[in-house]
Amino acid sequence: MDIRERYAHLPLEQQLAAEKYFSGGKKKKQSPANSLTDAIITYCSSLGCATARINVMGIFDKTTGKYRTSGSTKGVEDIDITMPVYVSTMKIGVKVAVEVKIGRDAQSEDQVLRQSKLTQTGAHYIIAKTFDSFKQDFDRVRELYETK
Repeated sequence: MDIRERYAHLPLEQQLAAEKYFSGGKKKKQSPANSLTDAIITYCSSLGCATARINVMGIFDKTTGKYRTSGSTKGVEDIDITMPVYVSTMKIGVKVAVEVKIGRDAQSEDQVLRQSKLTQTGAHYIIAKTFDSFKQDFDRVRELYETK
């Protein structure tokens, strides 16, 4: 879908502004981590899961010229997934936390602590380095709740 199709419902001047803003409709190249995050969210959403991308980056303050903390919890996962499952006849949501790590990127101490807290409460935690490894781990979690 090109930029004009995407914004066809808007008045012409807003369509033109959107086209100008998005550089003629060409998408900016994403980083590998963003691409993987988007692929995971798309896959899980297609399975009926509720997904949320969690951005914990600092916020650039133009007045000081520095980044300041966002105020979010340190070590929080990149993607929060709630997977719908049935226990007997009751539908519940199972939490799956996903931390995206590309290349030599490793978990911080805060992320390891967060992983420990989540798994102790019964949540599932996946470190995604590639889409294939994520899918394998996520499908394994899904199999735990499938009725036979």
